[in-house]
Amino acid sequence: MEDLKQILLQCEVYVQEENWDRLMQALQGISEEHLMSLGLENAKDCLSILNHLISLAETKRLNIAENLVNLKKFREGYNP
Repeated sequence: MEDLKQILLQCEVYVQEENWDRLMQALQGISEEHLMSLGLENAKDCLSILNHLISLAETKRLNIAENLVNLKKFREGYNP
């Protein structure tokens, strides 16, 4: 079984690459076994990584929304 911390670090790469399918696949592969085998320090590390992932994903989501708004404005500029 792959270490939860390694899975989460790989998820960070998927977020940065905007590889959402692989990200979802990795997150869905996390099982109860991963969580039950965590010690306190590993749990804290994993929580920190998760918080970082959430922050990265939120930034990506905002960038996508901004790009969609800009695309809409661009299209409206050429189709009055």
